[in-house]
Amino acid sequence: MNHLSKIKLAPEEPVTVAMAPLPLETHSLADPVEEKKRFFSSWKPFPWREALKSKNMLIGACVLLIVVAAYLNIRFSAPSTPPIDEANNDPSEENGDQNTNTNDESNYFAVAVINRERVRDEALDLLQTVAESEESTVEAREEAYTEMSRIASEITYEINIENLVRSKGFEECIAVINGNEINVVVKSDGLSMSEVAQIK
Repeated sequence: MNHLSKIKLAPEEPVTVAMAPLPLETHSLADPVEEKKRFFSSWKPFPWREALKSKNMLIGACVLLIVVAAYLNIRFSAPSTPPIDEANNDPSEENGDQNTNTNDESNYFAVAVINRERVRDEALDLLQTVAESEESTVEAREEAYTEMSRIASEITYEINIENLVRSKGFEECIAVINGNEINVVVKSDGLSMSEVAQIK
């Protein structure tokens, strides 16, 4: 332990620390209104007019209107089941006789025709608005006129189909054209294969 020697330390020179200059820009928090104006001035509003002029937006609105109208048609024109009497479970006694059932079937066809016409009228009104609007593009107007022409021809075809089916001996009939499909509903207790062939 004797072998320890003393180490002399020389006094160190003082160290100077260089500081980086601070930026000259300072943000004043004194005027928050100016801050908000500067923040919102960089935003651009959504171009609603250009979007509404778009052909795709118009087609989407028409399709949405037709889908909603078809849903409402199905929802409110579905025949309701008569309430069942809890005591004897015979719904015919509560309704009286079968004349009510016949009226319901006739009402189904009348309601279906009215709903079909209402849906078509709404679609035609929308297309007419687009066709007559000064803000609509030429392409949107042409497409609106084309769609109105298609709807008019579908109405004519549906009336012709209904008249042809009635001429085959069916009392009530409604035809609905949906794209490439035609749905025909007739009033019948049951259709034989020959009757189905007559309708087709």
